[in-house]
Amino acid sequence: MELNDYWNIIVRRKWLIITSFLVIVSVTVAYVLLAQPLYESHCKILLVEDRTGVGGFGDLGVENIMMQSIGRSDPILTQIQIIKTRPIIEEVIRRCDVRDEQGILISFQAFLNKFSFEHIAQTNIIKISARDADPDNAALYANTLAEVFSEKSQQLNQENISAAKEFIESQLIVQKAKVEVAENALMDFKTGSHTVALDQETRVRVGAMAELEAERIRLQSELRGLEAQRSEVENRLSAVGSQAAPSYSRFAQVREQIAINETSLHARLRAINAQLNRQHQSMKDLPPLEIQLARLIRDERIMNEIYTNLLSQFEEYKIREAAQLASIKIVEPAVKANNPVYPQKTKTTAMAGIAALFVGLGFALLFEFIQDNPHNIDEIVKILNTSQLGAIPKFRNKPLLFIKDSPNSLQAEAIRLIYTNLKYKDVLDKKPATLMLTSAQPGEGKTTITANLAYEFACMGKKTALVNLDLRRPSIDKVFGKKFNKGITEYLLGESNVDDIVSTPEITPNLKVFSNGKNIPPNPTELLGSRKMATIIEKIKSTHDIVLFDTAPITMVAETLDLARSMDGLIFVSNLAEASRKRLRVLNGMLQDKELPLLGVIINKVELGITTNYSYHS
Repeated sequence: MELNDYWNIIVRRKWLIITSFLVIVSVTVAYVLLAQPLYESHCKILLVEDRTGVGGFGDLGVENIMMQSIGRSDPILTQIQIIKTRPIIEEVIRRCDVRDEQGILISFQAFLNKFSFEHIAQTNIIKISARDADPDNAALYANTLAEVFSEKSQQLNQENISAAKEFIESQLIVQKAKVEVAENALMDFKTGSHTVALDQETRVRVGAMAELEAERIRLQSELRGLEAQRSEVENRLSAVGSQAAPSYSRFAQVREQIAINETSLHARLRAINAQLNRQHQSMKDLPPLEIQLARLIRDERIMNEIYTNLLSQFEEYKIREAAQLASIKIVEPAVKANNPVYPQKTKTTAMAGIAALFVGLGFALLFEFIQDNPHNIDEIVKILNTSQLGAIPKFRNKPLLFIKDSPNSLQAEAIRLIYTNLKYKDVLDKKPATLMLTSAQPGEGKTTITANLAYEFACMGKKTALVNLDLRRPSIDKVFGKKFNKGITEYLLGESNVDDIVSTPEITPNLKVFSNGKNIPPNPTELLGSRKMATIIEKIKSTHDIVLFDTAPITMVAETLDLARSMDGLIFVSNLAEASRKRLRVLNGMLQDKELPLLGVIINKVELGITTNYSYHS
């Protein structure tokens, strides 16, 4: 289709497009005017990175490697998901006392739908936006959510340290009891053996052994921690599908690092055990009582040193717990919005107008596609694969024989143009020339056009005969305004002779009309194919220059196609307003390989302004 074809579709379907536009725009305008306005406020929070870790007891740094390796998650997106969790949202609902129309606290999902979250690109800032019909509430909800989230972040950070502190506190109780047991054992021994002290050299040995034992205990604790970590990593690496996971190589690196640290710890433990063995060997030379005293003093010092270290760590965690801050900082509180963000009346109406135009055009194209009527004259000509002889403009309240009663009309000029076009055909050079007018379906106006064309031939001095062979639905009497009592039917039935069935209208002596008659025969196909039909055609031809045959639609009856074989020219009439593509295609298919003398097509009932540019009318 060309651009002009689309323009013609718009012109034909203008009311459909206009109606669609008005309906959609009207509904949109009504909606934006009646819709409850929504206000939006937003605040911004900063995610503070904590790189210190928990540290302390048993921390070798491998945990940090593991946490960095698990999934490589986005911390900002993780925080946004935490904000959306039920405990945080329900706490905001409770603090703001948000209730629905029934006075019940609003549901978690309904309240969450009021919020939207955005990560500001290239920053650690999250933008929290809240919408509500009340601008004050919108600001309140955004700020309250930020506050609750900050408090929750601080609470989570404190829980990490509190857990370590509570563990050390529990160990302090156990270790203190061990210290008391060791001290009591030493005191009881000194009292029973009346020994109160060791010599200087022995005290040095005992002190060194105590330090070595404390270091060994610490290393063994670290080694147990590494073994637990290695077990966790091995489980992840042996899981189904783990080798295809992106984090597999990172966990493999963690396993290698753990193995290196374990090797180092085992080496240090072996060195300490060797030193302890040497110290024990050197103590064997002491008297039995002195050896026993030395062991008790060593145990007492070891227990005290471990207890002192635990107590120091406990105090450190108490300070860190008290000083722990949230990982979230509110950098821009929400403020009351002055203008609603929804609905955007101008933008929404403009977009609705644009959408309405596209919808209207879409409906127009859809109706054009599903409608069986041809779009234009060119489509009819293309389907029939023939030329256009002329186009009869559409008219109302015009006489059927308009070439006589309205000779200056556009319709009359169109008939004259058809006559002129036919003069360029070789068929009119024959004496006589037989022309048959037919159509693809009833009601296309072929009888009216045949009568007017016959009158034009007669006015041009041609002895013209108009033969009505549409015996099923005759309408020739309407065109001439008179009743024909005798015609072709009566002649074929043997009720009249040729002279009885011919009629000469008063309009011109050169025109003879052979009507169908007053009766509709029961067997028109047999009658029109009879020898008598061939005889009367030859008689009519012998006394006329031009013989025009008005026949039934060629796609609906068999006799029309049979009669076409004996004609000098075949003319189709197609009504642009009521033509059917399907019928036209059937018609074109029937003509294939039949070598019929097709002269062209006359288009009837064409809208003024489409096919003619006449500046006058009658």
